[in-house]
Formats: sequence, structure tokens, C-alpha cells
Amino acid sequence: MKMIMNKAIYILLLTLLGTLQTMADVSHSQQTRKVTGVVVDLNGEAMIGVNIVEKGTTNGTVTDIDGAFSLDVKPDAVLKITYIGYMDQEVTVVDGSPLRIMLREDSRQIEEVVIVGYGTQKKVTLTGSVSAISNQDLIKAPVSNISKAIAGRLPGVRVVDRGGNPGSDASVDIRGFGSPLILVDGIQQSGFQLDPNEIESISILKDAAASIYGVKAGNGVMLVTTKKGESGKAKITYNGSYGWQNFSSFPEVINALEYAESMNEDALNRGIAPVYTAEDIAKFRVGTEEGYRSYDWYDIITRPNAPQTQHNLNVSGGNESVSYFTSVGYVNQASQYDESGSGFERYNIRSNISAKIAKYLTAEAQLSGRIENRDFSEVSVGNVVQVIPIFSPWANDDNHEYFQRTTFGTNNAIRLNSATGYNRQKYKFFNGQFSLKYDVPFVEGLSAKLLFSYLGNLREAKTFSKEYNLYSYDRAADKYNITYTGNSPSSLTRRDDIGEQNFLQFRLDYNRTFAQKHTVSAFFAYEQREDLSNYVGAYRQFDIDALDQINAGRDLNKTNEGTESESANVSFIGRLSYDYLSKYMLNMTFREDGSAKFYQNNRWGFFPGVELAWRISEESFLKDNFPALSNLKLRLSYGKTGDDGVAAFQYITGYNYPGSATYIFGSNVIKSIVSKGLANEDFTWFTSEIFNAGIDASYKNGLLEASLDVFYRKRDGLLATRAASLPNTFGASLPQENLNSDDYRGFELTLGHSNQVRDFRYSVKGNMSLTRAKNRYIEQNDPINSFLYWRNNRSDRWNNIEYGYVCIGQFQNQDDINNWAVQDGAGNTTLLPGDLKFEDLNGDGVINDLDVQPMGRSNTPEIYYGIDLTVSWKGLDFSVLMQGATNYSRYMRDAAAYPLFNSGTSLKSLMDRWHRADPFDPNSEWIPGKYPSTYATGKTNNTRNSTFYNLDSYYFRVKNVELGYTLPKRWVNKAGMSNLRVYVSGNNVLTFDNLPYGDPEAASGTGFGYPSIKIWNLGVNITF
Repeated sequence: MKMIMNKAIYILLLTLLGTLQTMADVSHSQQTRKVTGVVVDLNGEAMIGVNIVEKGTTNGTVTDIDGAFSLDVKPDAVLKITYIGYMDQEVTVVDGSPLRIMLREDSRQIEEVVIVGYGTQKKVTLTGSVSAISNQDLIKAPVSNISKAIAGRLPGVRVVDRGGNPGSDASVDIRGFGSPLILVDGIQQSGFQLDPNEIESISILKDAAASIYGVKAGNGVMLVTTKKGESGKAKITYNGSYGWQNFSSFPEVINALEYAESMNEDALNRGIAPVYTAEDIAKFRVGTEEGYRSYDWYDIITRPNAPQTQHNLNVSGGNESVSYFTSVGYVNQASQYDESGSGFERYNIRSNISAKIAKYLTAEAQLSGRIENRDFSEVSVGNVVQVIPIFSPWANDDNHEYFQRTTFGTNNAIRLNSATGYNRQKYKFFNGQFSLKYDVPFVEGLSAKLLFSYLGNLREAKTFSKEYNLYSYDRAADKYNITYTGNSPSSLTRRDDIGEQNFLQFRLDYNRTFAQKHTVSAFFAYEQREDLSNYVGAYRQFDIDALDQINAGRDLNKTNEGTESESANVSFIGRLSYDYLSKYMLNMTFREDGSAKFYQNNRWGFFPGVELAWRISEESFLKDNFPALSNLKLRLSYGKTGDDGVAAFQYITGYNYPGSATYIFGSNVIKSIVSKGLANEDFTWFTSEIFNAGIDASYKNGLLEASLDVFYRKRDGLLATRAASLPNTFGASLPQENLNSDDYRGFELTLGHSNQVRDFRYSVKGNMSLTRAKNRYIEQNDPINSFLYWRNNRSDRWNNIEYGYVCIGQFQNQDDINNWAVQDGAGNTTLLPGDLKFEDLNGDGVINDLDVQPMGRSNTPEIYYGIDLTVSWKGLDFSVLMQGATNYSRYMRDAAAYPLFNSGTSLKSLMDRWHRADPFDPNSEWIPGKYPSTYATGKTNNTRNSTFYNLDSYYFRVKNVELGYTLPKRWVNKAGMSNLRVYVSGNNVLTFDNLPYGDPEAASGTGFGYPSIKIWNLGVNITF
């Protein structure tokens, strides 16, 4: 009752306040006068759509096509003038004279900087192909891994989410080149397990801009910059959310009735007696009698709305001498499989401190760490969707403590889900960076910096397979009998992987502007890096599995193993940049890398890069005649990088110990020693050269924006052995050689529009990229004839060609079968109406291997695109990200394509098949369908690789959507807060594709991996 009274009083007060406001507005309208004017830019050009608002009110207007406006205001009013890309201005109304208001460009936008290799560049003078994303966009996606947060947001960055397993990475590449080099605050790291709340920005270097990183930069570079403290009072920020997960899609399977009918159809097509009688079919249709019930294993094994929660608390601030940023984050993502104990948990911590310890000396310490806990379920989608629906999980439906054998005799997904042990991993990571920077007082613009970084990581993997039993139930005796014992004996596998990285860098930086026209910057650095790794593993079986520790296992059949490795690199790096009036820009880089993996004659690699840019918009012939064209820039670049990602010391002859074989001498087991084979002293880096041409354009400082890049990458010296091209009588083991080569080419396009009308702001940005790859040369054995050369040669071919038979339809009747080329090897006697009909490529009347031809693309999209829409009005904000891909193929195999695969069940989609009108009459008429008639595991003719199951795929996703509301400051300030925002967000909320089932980003085949996840999230952001 008290709560109801409080709400009533609150509503009454709001009503009273609204009435008072209305009265005030009426009074205001009775004491106003008209003010007119025009708004122009620095060149005197009229500005359209500029917001004019009477300060302290919602009374406002916008300028028309001539830049003019008219507004009724109070006599002593102050006008606030705002426009995107220009500095806000306030004008006091003095008399009734028309106003002429001149707006200046916002220097903050002009001076916006982008993180590039070993430094920053102004966005307006950027010479390379670089894309960037800020923290505000990263935190919009309610996902546990930032690789999935960047999907669709950056041109040229392709993100393919192969599955939603808790905590899993998506596949990320730049321009289709492969996995990029990831650097966090300049230190190479792997994976994307970072808290987005501690990230300031991510920059993607796609062309010669990446050359300065030399080794392993050929696939592009991803630069992650974490937040730093700023001068001012301490700012405390909390960001927390709670979400509900569900599979975005899941294969639907047939029920018990449909299974029984399918089994009978299979028997009919094979010419044998039906498995189930008409009376059985009737009982399955009712579905209440024991033995005839239908069990939905998806509902049994999964749970709706699996939880996910994320929290971050950070503190930042500082003064003229010390600045700091400290962050603590936590993520917990549960599995969709019920009772599996699987899931993902991560703790992140970061502390970035900078202190001016002397007049010219600054010290920095950046400490970060994280702990990840992963529990993997023993259950797969295949376990769920292939279980025959007439099988109950339990030996007795009235007692859920005893599990029975199912489809494959030993497979019971719910049992695997709950009581067969665990597969657990713990990952511990630490990175400490310490640096000293000295600003040289006697040389303006020169500084020196010394940096040391230590990175350590430990992965502890532990798999405990516990013995379990499956049962049958004797109802008459009310007794449960063991019918199967799995994981016998119980066993434990333990593996610890330890990695360390020591990194030392000394650098000199110089930056100075001469005569306010010529800006010169230079950079030189020396780096050395050492990587150490080792692992130790152990395995034991158990007589008693009450204790999951290695020392509790028995000595019989125990094993242990371990290895260590070490690698080192030394680099000399340089850059020289020149900028004339932000009009002509030149950027030259080089990197000299040394690797211990190669023989001394090939140990060093030189990798240069050059970037040119010309801002045509700064030329007088454009600036004077087209002042609204705020930026028009041409870019051209060339860069070369190298890679030493090869097995080390192949230039040394000798032996490998231990070898793969073992020998017994008496009672002793002796490990073998095996020759390494031939050495190769000429073995060296494989190299990558990339050419890029681009154009950037902006109209009215962002009202319209466009960017286009065209690129070509050529790689040489890729690794291969000559084994395929040498006779099999050659007895020695061959080393790797730098033999193969390939190239990639494509383009990226970005378009954007931003605007503001009074309090209403919006922006629309779209990006699209296309990449194609070709094998220039592939080491292979010589073809026997011209036909085999046409079909099997992979040199000078696109590298994503898939081969198979071209399906030209399905046989409609027996005459169609009799009059077609022989394609079953038995005079077409095994074929039935509905079976697949293939093209006779060579016209010889026989469908065989000679009719195989190109039929599709690979499973990786060639075209990738994204559309980002944001809208805000006062305290409300809304954003939606749409992302999609096309130009790829998805091949459906095994249980995804064939009914009753491996004695299992069938997908619901396969029920749209050719079948007889009467399942008990082999002479009844055929009813057409999409798929061939039911034949367990697929008929040989229909299971050939063909275009029928190779789908030209596409998808379009509403990838991310968020609605937020920022409470008025006058409300939150009373509670001691400076900002309070609440929001709801979703990820993978809607998908459109052309697949019969499943996720469009899953791998080819069954697609039965852990499906992608749809998440709805509620969150709050509070700043004190």
C-alpha cells in the first residue's frame, strides 16, 4: 500500500511539473520577438541544416538552403548554434537586427589521431590503409570474446563465427590473408580474450602500414591500445550486464512416427519386408504406449535461457605528474547444455600508470593479467540430433537415475552430459611492461625510450574420464541390469603448457614542424625477442576414481612426456615521414629482421615500405571552387613483409631423437633414433608484397564520407617439398623448400552519412569488401594427359575451386532412368525416381570420374559487408549493426544430407523427399519431393560430391542491436553520480539465409558443431 501511495505522489508531482512548464511556455510565447539571421562557414558559404536553439529551452530551428533562419525568442535570449564537424557557438540577442554567424571547423576532429605502427598519425593525413574501432563500439556487443564484437564494423576485416562454444574465438582475418599479427600495447599476443572496457581503440593495418612490423605482418596487423589515465579528479566507472543465451539455430529432427515411416520406406526401397507393421504405425501415431513414445532429445539435453554475466569496474585519473588507469573485469558464460558443467569464466585485471619522475623523464608501468576457466562438454550436436527418437534416455521412464543404451549402443547424450567426468582447462596470463622515456632538452622534438616486457602464460589441461554404466530394466523383476560399461577403466590425462616471452626495445623518436609548413618525423628502434615454451604431460588409469589426481592412479599403462623449445629474433626498425601543409605526405619504413631458424647466409631479411598521399582538397583549384569538399585524398603504397613461421634448424644434418618407433632389447624398451633427412642451407623467409591504392572523400566534414581501396598481395617462397614431383624410388627424406607462390586481390568500399537536426542525431555507415586468392605456383606431380592437367592442375588457378558432379535434376520416372547415361555402374538398375541425375560432361553415355568438373567455391566468404545505424535523441540512443556475406559454398554431408545416417535418425528437412503414396505398396505412385527417396546413409549414386548438396550460400544478420537511455544529470547528480545509463542489447538476433537448416557460418559437412548463440542482455553503466 505504501509503495502504491508513493507512486501516486510521484505521478502527481510529475503532472504538476508538466503543468507549470506549460504555463511557463505560454508566458514565454507572450513575451517573445522574432530574430533572423544567416549562418556561414569561414569561406562565407551558406550552411544548410545548422541547429539554432534558444539556450535553456527546447525552442529551436534549422537553417534553410540559403543558411537563413527565423526564430521567436525572449528579448534577452542566448542562441546556441551547433553543427557536426564545427565548433559550438553561443550568440546573445541584443536587438532586432539580422545576425550573421560564422562557424569554424572543429579542430578536435581535424586533429583526430589513429594508432599506427610505433606511433600515431592524424586521421586527415593518414597515408596507409588503416581502419579503427573505438571502445564505444566494442562494448555494444554482449559477447564474451571481442573477436565477435568487431564483426561487420571494419572494412576488410572478415569475421566468421564457426560456433558459440562458451568463450570461443571467431575466425578473424584481414582481407582474407589469414590470421593477423595481434599486438596489445606493442607486445605480440594471441587470441582475443581481452575485456573491451579496458580497450581504448583497435587499429587494423592492411597495407604497407603493416610492413614496419616485418616478421609475421604479411597477414596484416591488429593494434590494440588500452586505456591510460588522464589528468583530473578520479573517475570511477562500473559497467555490468546480465544476459540470456539461446542457440540461434538448431537442427530439427523427426519424431518417432516419422522415424518408423522412414524405416519402412528404406526397407521398401531396398526390396525387403517392412520393419514396422501398420498396427505399429498406428501406435506410434498415438504415442502413449511404452515402446511407441517419441522423445525430443533437444528438449531433454538443452536448457532455455542459459545465463551470461559481465562486470567491469575501473578507476582513472591523475595530475600533472602521475596518471593512472586500473580495471578489474569478470565474465561468466554458461553452456546451453543442461547439467553438463561446461562453461567459460574469465577474470581480467589491468593497471596502467605513468609518472613524470624528473623534468624530462617519464616512467610507465603497464601490468595486465587474466585467468580463464573452461569446462568442455562431452556432448556434441551430433549426439543430440542422431539419437533415434523412439529411445528414452532412461532405462525406466519412471526413474531417471538409470540411463539406457541408445542409438549406437554406447551413446547416451544425457549420460555423457552429466556423469562421465570432465574436460577442463585453466589459462593464466601475465604481461608486465616497464619503460623510461627521456625528452632530450637540447634537441627540440627528440625523445628516447627504453622498454622491457615480460609475458608469461600457463595452460593447465585436465581430462578425467570416469567409468559409467548403462542399463536395461526388467519390469517383471523390477531390476536394472548393466548392459554396457564405458570409459573403463577410469583415466586421467594432464598436460601443462608454459610459454614465456622476453622483449627489449630501444627507440628514438623525432617530430618537429618547420616554418609552420614542413612537418618531419623520424623513428628508429632496436628490438630483441626471445620465446620459450615447454610442456609436460602425464596419463594414468584408476582402480578407484574417487580422487582425480595423477598420484592416485595405478602404475600399469601409465605414460609421461615433455618437450622444450626456444626461438629468438632481432630487429632494426626505422621510419621517416614528411608532411607539407597536410597536403603532400610521404611515409617510408624499413625493418631488418634476423631469425635463428635459418642458416647464417639467409638469417636476415629486409622489409621496406613506402606510402604516398595527396590531399587534392587542399589545392586552391578545389578549395576555392568546392569549399564543401572538406577532404579528398589519394593514397598509394607498397610494402614487403616476411615470415619465419617454419620448423627451425632445417639447415642442419643429424638425427631426430626419440623417433616414432621403439625397440625391445631383453626387458628394456629403447626409443629409436631417426635420420633428419637432407638438409637445406638455402631455406629462408617466405615474403609478401602488397600494393594498395586508395581514395578518401568527405563532404561538409562528415555529412557524407566515402573511402575506396584496391589491393594486390603477392607471396613468394611458400613452403613445400618436392616429394610429389620426384619418383618414389628416391629414398631420402626431403626438407622443406621455398617453392610455392600465390596472390590475393580485391577491394574495400566504405560509405557514411552523419547529421544532426536539433537534438536528433543519426549516422549510417556501410562497408563491403571482396577478396579472391589464386595459386600462382603449386609444387605437384606432372599430369599424365591434358585432361588430368585441366582438372588436377592447381597452379595459376583460384584456390577455392571445389570439384564434383553437376546435378541437372532428379529422375522423374523409370523411362527417364532408362534413357539416361549409365551412372550407377549397373545399367541404372539400382536407380529410382527422385535419385540425382548428373551431367554427362564428355558425352560418352557413362557418368564416371571423367565427368567431374568445377562445381562451387570454398566455405569461406569472398564478399563480406556490414551496415551500422545509430540514432540518438536527448537521452535516448539506439544502434543496429547488420552484417552478411556471400560468394561461398556450404556443402551438406553425412547426417546433414542423408536420412538414417549410420543407423541414426533423420533431419526434419529431409522429410521433403520422393516417396510412394502407399508405404506398404511398392507399386503405388511416386510423390515428388526436394530430396531423393529414403535410403539409409544415402544411396551410392546420391552421395557423390555434386552441386545438389553444394549450396551457393549467403546470409544476412541483424548482428547487434542496442537501445539505451541516459538519465538526466540533474537526477543522477543527487545520488553522487555523474552519469547513469541503462540499456538492453542483443546479438545474432535475426538471420536470413538459404540453408535448409543450421548456422550459415558453420563449417561444411554436418555443421553439427556448437551452434552460434543468440543473446539478449540487460545492462547498466554508472560513472562517479
